[in-house]
Amino acid sequence: MEFFKKVRNFLWIFFLFSCITAGIDYYRLTIGKIPIFCIKEYNERTKVESYRGFFYIAERTVKWDRREALNLSSNIKYQVLTKELTITLERPKQIYHYVLYVTPDLENQESTLYYETKNQKIYFNGIKEIEIKKAKDKKKISLKEAFQKDPKLLEDIMSELSLTGQIENNKMEKYIAKKDTFVLGDLFAYRCHNELGDIYFTNKEEIQEDYCVVKDDSTLKEQEQ
Repeated sequence: MEFFKKVRNFLWIFFLFSCITAGIDYYRLTIGKIPIFCIKEYNERTKVESYRGFFYIAERTVKWDRREALNLSSNIKYQVLTKELTITLERPKQIYHYVLYVTPDLENQESTLYYETKNQKIYFNGIKEIEIKKAKDKKKISLKEAFQKDPKLLEDIMSELSLTGQIENNKMEKYIAKKDTFVLGDLFAYRCHNELGDIYFTNKEEIQEDYCVVKDDSTLKEQEQ
């Protein structure tokens, strides 16, 4: 009889612990925090990250990176036993001072030197032109013209893109443009870790063999004309 009492007490403790941890993790989700009393799993193909607790399962669809805040993800769900709850979080408000218009190049898929400074080169790959329209301007202009007017604009743009990390044995950094940001069209950027720190803008996520290879080309004379 004593044995069954111990089993009963253990089951009650386990039940209470499971209910409390499920409640804590639900509350964490509602305030935009990742659950802690769970086992985490991630599906690379579907970009769904799941959290399995004793009595519940929750999930979210990652938009850019697993390290992103919960309120940047979508399809956040929490299911306890058979009851499913949809969790809605307020997305952060982002204000951008300009918009980039990306025109793809359907003919030339080679990396082309687009603009050059004394310190670095900017290449396009699969992109014919990128135009920019500042908030106070009525017309959009080419990125090249904008760079000539404002040399600091390049770093402003890079800071607005999302850095995903270093790749190719730390040979370069990869940046992506979030779908709800200031870019109209597909845009990726790769910053090289070579002596010049060249930057490649492309509409393709695949890395090309000539990225971050030192090239004997220049546009400085053309730009000065």
